[in-house]
Amino acid sequence: MNIYAISGLGANSMLFDRIRAVLPMQPLEWLTPENGETLQNYAKRMAKSIHTEEAFCLLGVSFGGLVVAEMNKFVKPEKNFLISTVHQYSDLRMIYRFLGKTHFDSILPESFYKIPFSFLKSFLGANDVDTARKIHQQMNSKHTKWAVGQLIRWNGKITEENVIKINGTNDLLMPIKQDAITVKVESGTHFMIVDQAETIAAIIREYL
Repeated sequence: MNIYAISGLGANSMLFDRIRAVLPMQPLEWLTPENGETLQNYAKRMAKSIHTEEAFCLLGVSFGGLVVAEMNKFVKPEKNFLISTVHQYSDLRMIYRFLGKTHFDSILPESFYKIPFSFLKSFLGANDVDTARKIHQQMNSKHTKWAVGQLIRWNGKITEENVIKINGTNDLLMPIKQDAITVKVESGTHFMIVDQAETIAAIIREYL
């Protein structure tokens, strides 16, 4: 069964290099957001790359999980794997929801979103520094600014029926919210899709 994978905020398909070695999947690359584009419309455009005539699953990491949630309005996957993310607005960190109400991001220049590597590495909790650095080097500040704005103002939810949420116990950016659909990964950080790729792959296989 095809697994279409969407990476986290600012990251490209390189994020999946390690897990693809043990679990085949097809990454969907980020599109360039249109002026004033909503996350829902963006997800609709991304969904056009999916071959819906065959059974498939969706996988989203971090911000990619929100895109997966929005994609479910347009396509019907067999399962949704949400990694290091949330499945509903109320599970976002309170600081994100607060910032979304201030619209602070709209007044900050794109240069603000050129995140220093040391800051990124720390918050990701990355052990694979080389991969983290490569991802950092290809980040697009314009896309990052748009994505941050969409994340902090997201008010969506995905039906829990076909959702498997995989969260790490040491995730600083998307702290674990234990519920019936969450699979806990001990010591997992926001970068566990790379650092614990085999563990994540094994969990996904259990549900395929």
